[in-house]
Amino acid sequence: MALPQPQYDYDEPVYYTEDEYLDIERSSDEKHEYVHGEIVAMTGGSPNHNQISGNVITALNVALRDTPCIVYTGDMQVKLKRHRTYRYPDVAVVCDEPQITDDNPGSLLNPVMLVEVLSESTQITDRGDKLREYTGMDSVQAYLLVAQDEPRVEVYLRQESGWLYHNVTGLDSDVTLTPVNITLPLAEVYRKVTFERESDS
Repeated sequence: MALPQPQYDYDEPVYYTEDEYLDIERSSDEKHEYVHGEIVAMTGGSPNHNQISGNVITALNVALRDTPCIVYTGDMQVKLKRHRTYRYPDVAVVCDEPQITDDNPGSLLNPVMLVEVLSESTQITDRGDKLREYTGMDSVQAYLLVAQDEPRVEVYLRQESGWLYHNVTGLDSDVTLTPVNITLPLAEVYRKVTFERESDS
């Protein structure tokens, strides 16, 4: 379903209610995020983006298989009530009983960890708006930013005194994820990935 076209200057922002957004999203063949009343179309993922996302999901599923944690793909929508925003992170992990809204599509309310794979077209948002939004969720204990063009993962971990930042590089390195008590080897994150700078995601 195509978005309704405004009847005035296309440079003017068009705002929708949450109900209008959800109506559009449930009948659309494409995914859209909802940011402070505006609807933003999601761009397609590059081969590296898709491979890395799949690798992260696989590695997390294996590491968390004997725990209560559930790993969700990029099709799981996350609702950030404090920011009046709906996002589609590349990966979401929940370890308590999942809290899902009654909307269609349902949105996750209590992720413990969120992952975004960086690209040229999204990294400003991933490091800016999404960083503020995700770390502003009470349930979120870890936020990972995964590079496509080199083996590098930026890690934000919640501490009692605030957020601790780590920059982990190299295929022989591991990301220690204390909130879920596992380590994530970069060799697994980048399995079968050919490094080259991506211009889009």
